[in-house]
Amino acid sequence: MNDLSDHLTSCESVLFADDTTIYGHGNDLNKLYNDVTNDLNYITDWFRANKLSLNTNKTNYMLFTNSRNKTHFGKNLTINNEIISEKSSTKFLGITIDNKLKWDKHIESLSKQLSKSCYILNRVKYTLNRQNMLTLYYSIIYPHLLYGITFWGNTYQNYLSKIIILQKKIIRSITGQRYDAHAKPLFKSQNVLKLVDIYKLEIAKYVMRVIKNTIPNSLKNIFIFSHNAQPQHTRQSKNYKLVHTRSRTIVSSRSIVTMAPKIWNAINRNIYMNKSFNFILSMNCFKSHYKTHMLSSYNA
Repeated sequence: MNDLSDHLTSCESVLFADDTTIYGHGNDLNKLYNDVTNDLNYITDWFRANKLSLNTNKTNYMLFTNSRNKTHFGKNLTINNEIISEKSSTKFLGITIDNKLKWDKHIESLSKQLSKSCYILNRVKYTLNRQNMLTLYYSIIYPHLLYGITFWGNTYQNYLSKIIILQKKIIRSITGQRYDAHAKPLFKSQNVLKLVDIYKLEIAKYVMRVIKNTIPNSLKNIFIFSHNAQPQHTRQSKNYKLVHTRSRTIVSSRSIVTMAPKIWNAINRNIYMNKSFNFILSMNCFKSHYKTHMLSSYNA
């Protein structure tokens, strides 16, 4: 049993297979440094006790901050007297995270992957029929668009434009259209969602899971429903509207906590409730209704 997390005093840990991540937060940078340093010492002792070794060449740290003029520690984080290098970005469970949470590094990596897939589609478009091309799209392209999109899908438009342009190229390749063909009707004809609507659908699905109580409490408690915020039970409570939260930074304004109420509250309740508005539809019915609603706006 891995009891490493029990030996941390100030930081939290994320354990996945043989990867271990510890993280801490605070307003005082010096105190945060001391807290992390102490826990790294405890981790060193834990490794010794369990006769394990740590590859410091594969170990690094990041300092997340909104400050433009980042103040350095003046010291180095070390393990066994070996310096841990600071990184501005790193890959975590398949997602490239940067220290400003702008997601430009992840999108750059994603665009390279999509470019390769686009090349494959262009090579086989004269061999495969349209249905097979769609199958290929949902096999080698869509999973990359979907993965982690609730984190990076609402970043700056100039970053997202790379993926949006590539997705348009891909749908033109699938449908055998010219490079300058209008993309919206092509998405509609193939029942394929654009990137922005994939993001909206995933956010809405997250809210649905919260309503249906199918995710851990630690993940669902980031939202407040309007009927929980009001002391009296009203007819309005059946709308399952979310309370908007105020954001103090640009990063938080683009997060799921801020965006979910905007996206979810804009959805007509007949999309996620039955005709009598007395119970929530199944996830599959909701996805079908919401996708149809979004595709209906793809007019030339």
